[in-house]
Amino acid sequence: MNILSILGRKFILKKNPKVELLILDDGFSNLKFEKNKYHILKYNEELHLLVLLQAILKKITTNKVHSLSDLYFKLLIDSFNPKVAIGHDMNNRIFRFSKIFPNKISIAYQFAYIFKKDVNDFYKKNYKGKSVNYYIVYDKRSKHIMQKFVKSNFIINGSTKINERNPKKKKKKF
Repeated sequence: MNILSILGRKFILKKNPKVELLILDDGFSNLKFEKNKYHILKYNEELHLLVLLQAILKKITTNKVHSLSDLYFKLLIDSFNPKVAIGHDMNNRIFRFSKIFPNKISIAYQFAYIFKKDVNDFYKKNYKGKSVNYYIVYDKRSKHIMQKFVKSNFIINGSTKINERNPKKKKKKF
């Protein structure tokens, strides 16, 4: 965390609610859930001041080498205490969640089409060795590519964002 990342954010000064599901995509997918208690974390837009203060105090008082950003992320997720988190694969938050909270359920969904030219450069560099419990991908091709880099149970479902917008789609089953 640096000063520039703090500027322009909305400051939150309230206790976060306990939720069953935490959505880590800044609202990109427009996912909505009726039955479950959920929260859309707008990580790049909001700054939770109480959590930031906790992170600063923990950074000062412990000998561990965690960055302030890592402490803030962990304490922020802890403040919501979700059982499940879902997020897209491009902002790395869902993989970060999975690493920090291995006993919680993590669900990643594919953000965009995978172009052949990006597989060995971008995807290999950014996804090798990562893991999530479930990974929702567009198609068999995407599954085949991402299985090389990410350890997960893969689900072929098409585009999560487009599927959420489709008014002709059948009722969701949870």
